[in-house]
Amino acid sequence: MPDSSSQPDQTKSINPAAQQLAQKADWRWDENKLEEAIELLKQAIDLAPEYTYARSNLVALLLELERDDDAFPHLARLVDVDRENNPELLNTYGLFLLDREDMEKAEEIFRHTIAVAPDFDSPYGNLGLIFEEKGAYRQAIEAFEEFVNLTDDSEERDEALERIHALRKLVPDEHNETSRSSRGERYRKG
Repeated sequence: MPDSSSQPDQTKSINPAAQQLAQKADWRWDENKLEEAIELLKQAIDLAPEYTYARSNLVALLLELERDDDAFPHLARLVDVDRENNPELLNTYGLFLLDREDMEKAEEIFRHTIAVAPDFDSPYGNLGLIFEEKGAYRQAIEAFEEFVNLTDDSEERDEALERIHALRKLVPDEHNETSRSSRGERYRKG
């Protein structure tokens, strides 16, 4: 449950009734009255569609309840409103798009996330997965290598290193290919 004292300064420009509804939703969430909290947050958003605090809490609550399809449109709206300031949100949106097999849009979102936060590890790993799926193995290797350089999670790092190792087997070594063809041409000439 989010701490309502951490509401951003945005509250100064938000409809006070929407703020009150979001506060009540926080209390209901604390009381584990989740459906009531959802309805209160939806009412707050109806009154103030750009109220990112209420929408963020609604997304978090719906995700907690594994209601991803309900959360998706609210997450998409959050990304539209807060595209430059929240790389974690962008990455989550990209993951939603991946789940929906919208690889092109997911790639766009992960690339934008990297542009916004170049030291954030997750979008590199996610881009690696997209490139791997597309058969762009060199790009996948580069993305996974960047992920390995940035991540603090040793388990995820090891998994990415395994992927890199497997992908390298799929990418022809240009230097060796050149050597082989040169040898073959020399052999035929001799």
